[in-house]
Amino acid sequence: MARSLAERLRAHEQQKARLAEQEAKLKADERKARTRQLIQAGGLIDKAGLLELDPNALYGALLSLRDGAGDPEQVRNGRRWGAAPLPTRPGWPSKARKRSCSPSPPPSAAMRRPHCVASASASNEHAAAINAASDTWLARRTLQTKRRRSS
Repeated sequence: MARSLAERLRAHEQQKARLAEQEAKLKADERKARTRQLIQAGGLIDKAGLLELDPNALYGALLSLRDGAGDPEQVRNGRRWGAAPLPTRPGWPSKARKRSCSPSPPPSAAMRRPHCVASASASNEHAAAINAASDTWLARRTLQTKRRRSS
């Protein structure tokens, strides 16, 4: 049974509309994923206590980090320092990661995460220092906000 030209045109327009809707959904999903990634990066910069830096200094530091990303030793050191438990703000759930040293991790695990942290006490001291810096930043930020609201 042959369909009329009008029916075929309508079906074609419906298919185009479905494809446009799917494309819009894909773009929205990609935008949401990128936004999430940027928020996470900003959170890490905050956790590292670098928000107080001049934007040009922060950008320069990030560029030098990017330039050293090809150096395996620098990447290894970064992973080791980043393996310390991340500080939490008061009232936030703790997401401290516990790592143990293993003499020879399987290759797949070595690719995903560092296999050794220097020591538990060093990690705890590092986390305490980051927590103190984070709390100081939070206190300063709260004071700035109160000043802005009162003026």
